Amino acid sequence: MRFINGPYYVYSVGSWSSSYDTALTWQKSPVQFRLGPSNIIKMTLSLNKIRKIKNFRKRGFSYKEISKNLKISPSTSHKYSKMIILSKKGRKRLNLRIRNNLIKFKREYCKIKRVKVRHKKLTIEKTRVISHCFWDGHVSKSTIRYTNTSISLINEFKNDMFKVYGVLPDNELLISKNGRQPLYMIDYYSKMIYDDLIKYSPSFSTKSNESSIPNQILFCNDKNILKEFLRVLWEEALS
Repeated sequence: MRFINGPYYVYSVGSWSSSYDTALTWQKSPVQFRLGPSNIIKMTLSLNKIRKIKNFRKRGFSYKEISKNLKISPSTSHKYSKMIILSKKGRKRLNLRIRNNLIKFKREYCKIKRVKVRHKKLTIEKTRVISHCFWDGHVSKSTIRYTNTSISLINEFKNDMFKVYGVLPDNELLISKNGRQPLYMIDYYSKMIYDDLIKYSPSFSTKSNESSIPNQILFCNDKNILKEFLRVLWEEALS
C-alpha cells in the first residue's frame, strides 16, 4: 500500500473514499485512478508492471519492445526504465538489436536506386512536382516528402513523380486522429531527385530567403507552365 500527501479522492472498485491529509491507493488493481487538487484524472501503473518494465530493460529490451510486450506507450517504458543499468547479457542483446536494425535500414533505404530523369526539360508534370514541394513538401539531401489532407493531391504528386522520375514512394503513411482530417504522407529516398530539384531552387522552404519562384518557370516561353505552377499553389492553400 502507498500513501500520498495532499487532499485526494481515490476511486476503488465502485466506491469513493477521501482524506485531507493522506490518500490510500490499492495496488491490487493493475491501474489506479486518482483525482488531485487540479481535478485532473491521473493514471499510474501498478508496482508489478513497473517491476516488469525495469526487468525487461535490465535484460536488454528496447523501449519499443517493452511497450509492445506490456501494451504501454514507448514514452511510459522510457519513463520507468531510463535509469536502469543493463546487465552484461542485456547490453550484448541491445547492441546486437541496434546493429541488426542498422543493417536492415541500409538494405532498405541506402542502396542506389535506378532513377532516370525522364523529363530533363521543364514540363507540366515537373512544374507540378516543384510547386507541390514549395508548399506542402520537404526537400533534403536524403528525402523528398509530401504531405496533404487531400488524397487527390497526393495521387497527383505520385503520378507526376512517376512520370518525371520513374519512381514510386518508398514510404506511405496515413496519420489519423480523432476529430481531425486524415493526413497523408509519402516519402522518396533519392539524392538524384534532390540534385535535379535544386537546379530550380536552392531551397523549397517558404521560410527561407532563398525560396522564390524559379526563373525557369517565371520567364518560361510557355505561359502554361507558370499558370500550372500558380494553380497548384492555390489548390495547396485551399487544401
